Amino acid sequence: MGQDFIAAKLSDDDIRRIAKKTLAYYRPRPAYPIRIVDILQRESVPTVKGEMKLHYHIVPDNELDEYAITDFQDNLRIITARRSIHNAAGFGDGHARMTLAHELGHAVMHAGAPKARSVVPVKTNFIRPYESAERQATVFGSAFLIEDIRAAQLENPDEIAVEFCVSIEAARICFERLHQEARRREMGQQMKALAAELASANKPEKSGQHYLESACPRCSKQTMLEIGIKFLCTTCDYVCDPFQDGDP
Repeated sequence: MGQDFIAAKLSDDDIRRIAKKTLAYYRPRPAYPIRIVDILQRESVPTVKGEMKLHYHIVPDNELDEYAITDFQDNLRIITARRSIHNAAGFGDGHARMTLAHELGHAVMHAGAPKARSVVPVKTNFIRPYESAERQATVFGSAFLIEDIRAAQLENPDEIAVEFCVSIEAARICFERLHQEARRREMGQQMKALAAELASANKPEKSGQHYLESACPRCSKQTMLEIGIKFLCTTCDYVCDPFQDGDP
């Protein structure tokens, strides 16, 4: 992670949708593992502000302090990478491939000052996660290189890392997220069953379901019900704890 910047607010789901839309733009064959080097050499990129030219440069390691860096001009995105990173990515090294996918995320989603994947991480504590340009690029990179449907069928992070040629860290984050989503879906079904059981019980009738004023954090529908000590969205089955002051 390089020097961070405040970016436009994006949820992880938003970023994953952008990554999959970007992947569809390039229509890679075969689909997986994604040939990230070939994609960067395509000379165009579908940014959130429209299609732009993309220049991919490879330089000697001693000419670049970072692993890779993305620069922005009016209608041009420039990604520059160390030769060692470029070569390693071509041979399927997970860290190098994630570095280049990370930079592609910057090119697609961001603008302004150069964004880099640094040799030495620089942490910033004052930027909220959903506004962190570095975190957004990392989420993009993972979503771009890993297919959720296939990854969910694999038994552990090591298998994901091998299947998609990504770093073990990226594979572990993906594995934990997919299993957390599966648990939430299961809990959502259980909560729906409980709600139906409670509704059919012989109790004083209420005037109807009373949805919360807050919208669902996942699908943005105003269909959140209070079920016991949890909240349930009847649209997408999302289950969460009660909202706290300041929650987005």
